[in-house]
Amino acid sequence: MEPSQPPALSGRWDLRILGWPAAICFLAPISTWAEVSLNLPRIVGYPLSILSFGLIFLLVFASVAFPVSAVACVLCVFSRRLRRPAAMAALFSAVLLALSLPSQILSFRIWDRGFRELARKSAPLVAAIRKYHANHHRPPPDLDALVTESYLREIPATPCACSAYQYEVCPRGNPWTLTVIPPFRGIGFDRFEYWPDQDYPVRGESGWYERVGDWAYYHE
Repeated sequence: MEPSQPPALSGRWDLRILGWPAAICFLAPISTWAEVSLNLPRIVGYPLSILSFGLIFLLVFASVAFPVSAVACVLCVFSRRLRRPAAMAALFSAVLLALSLPSQILSFRIWDRGFRELARKSAPLVAAIRKYHANHHRPPPDLDALVTESYLREIPATPCACSAYQYEVCPRGNPWTLTVIPPFRGIGFDRFEYWPDQDYPVRGESGWYERVGDWAYYHE
């Protein structure tokens, strides 16, 4: 009896397993742009965060799978039964890495530009809080007080996948702070913060601060 051969992978199946990762890599930068957009409704942002999270998963998976499958190819060079599956795994992970890495770099640049735009668009809100503080010799109790007392027509919008402005009156240090919570990326809980004294530290409790104009992005 002849030894059984492993079933061959068809060309159609090869294209199928690459199709979904390729679609995620193509759509992820568009999803990131939508997440940090100030013009889309908030309900749109949260489903898009899942797509961006998928890109990060693909990049991590490919970064681990490519060297592992490459080593497997070397070890299986003398095994006809395992040689083709190992080669297919190495090819798949290499293509996945080649697709996901540029997509992640582009997404990061879009992300950075979006928060720089948010810092710029937040200037009227910051100015209104400072004016209220100067007139009343204390910070406003909440952001709604700025609208009630005609310092602002309305509270500015934040990107559709981010939280609304979180305002806090502080008993010591900075008299008040503003915080926007970015979409969750699976690694830590980042924050986008404004401190009126601008005394951002270099390091935080479990991360670091990156200055973005007068704001700071906390990477956890």
